[in-house]
Amino acid sequence: MPKLSPRAWDSDAFLGWLQAETHKQDACRPVIRAAEKGELTIVASALALVEVLTMRGETPILEEDAEKVEAFFSQPYIVVRNLDRRTAELARTIVWDVQVRAKDAAHVATALLARVDVFETFDRKLISRSPIKVDGFPPLEVREPAMPEQPPQLFSDE
Repeated sequence: MPKLSPRAWDSDAFLGWLQAETHKQDACRPVIRAAEKGELTIVASALALVEVLTMRGETPILEEDAEKVEAFFSQPYIVVRNLDRRTAELARTIVWDVQVRAKDAAHVATALLARVDVFETFDRKLISRSPIKVDGFPPLEVREPAMPEQPPQLFSDE
C-alpha cells in the first residue's frame, strides 16, 4: 500500500477518538487504522496534548485516564510539533487575516508549517473557512477526518 499524505488533526478529533464519541470515532477509525498500518501520519500541535483534557463544552478526560492519553499520543504515527515562536507568530497572523480563534489558529499554523494538505476537525466554523489561504503556503483543506476513496478496481477480461 502506498504511503498516504500526512494530515493534521485538531484537538476535537483526538478527543472524539479518546472519548469514544460515536460519530467522531466512526469518522476517525479509518484514519487511525491506516496510521496503525503505517500508511500515514497524523500531525498534532503540542497544544493538543493538554487541550484534549478540557475542551469547552466537552466531557473532560479524567486523571485516571492519563495512561490511555499518554499511550495514544506516544504512538509512532502521531507526530507532535512544538508550539514555538514561529508557529505562534503564524497563528497570530491567521487570527488576524483568517478570523480563526487563537487556539484553532495554533493548530492551523502547525499544519501549515508541517506542509500537510489536509487539516481534520469536527469544528463546523473552522470547516466553513476551507480552504484556508495564508501567504507563502499552499491552501489548506479543512474537513472532518476521512480517508480518500479507494480507486476503483479494474478488472481485465482475461
